[in-house]
Amino acid sequence: MVDSSRLTFDPLGSVQLVATIDEAASALRHDLRNKFGSVRSAEYYIRRRLQSTEAWQAEPRLEELSGVIRDEIRVANELLDQRRRLQHLFVAAPSRIDAAECVRRAVACTRVASDCRVEIEQHAEAGNVVADAAELTLAVRCLLENAIEALGESGVVYVRARLETASRYVIEIQDAGGGIQPSQRAMVLAPFYTTKPERAGLGLNIAQRIAERYSGSLVFRDVAVGTIVALELDLEATDA
Repeated sequence: MVDSSRLTFDPLGSVQLVATIDEAASALRHDLRNKFGSVRSAEYYIRRRLQSTEAWQAEPRLEELSGVIRDEIRVANELLDQRRRLQHLFVAAPSRIDAAECVRRAVACTRVASDCRVEIEQHAEAGNVVADAAELTLAVRCLLENAIEALGESGVVYVRARLETASRYVIEIQDAGGGIQPSQRAMVLAPFYTTKPERAGLGLNIAQRIAERYSGSLVFRDVAVGTIVALELDLEATDA
């Protein structure tokens, strides 16, 4: 295993930067759409109330300004729909890859505290999936580092990567931390949710977004102690 504490170059640095910016931009777009929606509703209410008054007839600019508000909100929403990726930093290139190799790379470049360690519980089974190798590796590393944070000062994170069915490949990350209650699972997947002030709270959300980008999913599995987070992916059919 690579001693990640001695790495001076992060092989996932560019893809993590782009994923973080994308996630932050997505959250910002969502919040702005809600704000614009409130302004649009307020404009509609005010216009309906004023149209039947003498003030509306006496001041033509009221209708003009009302139209300006609607047009500006429409243009703003169109701008929010235009997603711009940082192509000079990273461009995703999905292809048929071995998910097990991504798991090994993620373990090798995961930032691990001195009293913690990451173990691949069993040799990862090969599995052909269609994804970008760097993005899938980043998704696994995000899960690993989230699990390490859950341990506290010391402990072990276990990784299992296997063929669960003939068409499903599963990467499980298990820690022995305090666990996540079922009622909290949706909350911890939300962007910027964190219980640690020095963290951004984007790891699980980035992992989920990457999984869904390649027709996969991120799920929690019940366990007696700690937490298991599983990244599930569809297997790519091999050539005949």
